[in-house]
Amino acid sequence: MKLIVSLAAIATCLSLNAAMGQAAAPDLKGCESLKDQNDRINACTGIVEDAAGAPEDRAKALLNRGQAYQAKGENDRAILDFDQALRLAPGSAEALLYRGLSYSNKLDQDSAIQDY
Repeated sequence: MKLIVSLAAIATCLSLNAAMGQAAAPDLKGCESLKDQNDRINACTGIVEDAAGAPEDRAKALLNRGQAYQAKGENDRAILDFDQALRLAPGSAEALLYRGLSYSNKLDQDSAIQDY
């Protein structure tokens, strides 16, 4: 009987650990689709900071986080994210477009035109 109880306890711990690991994994869908900009920034930051994550996922997260910063009027922070996205995905038309918009928002038309 003690063996059965011990095995049940071990199985419960293993399933809890697996569930916790899944819940902690960064979520690219949330990063792309959350409506609240702060929630979106937080979701994207988890992916950006995941060193084991795929570079293309990190580039998408940087792009999405940059767009959230841009929506909040934080164009300098947005430009930093678009710069990092371009390092991971050189020539990304989306990153260039949104970085150009951020430069335009800052009234830096020369930089905006270079990105466009």
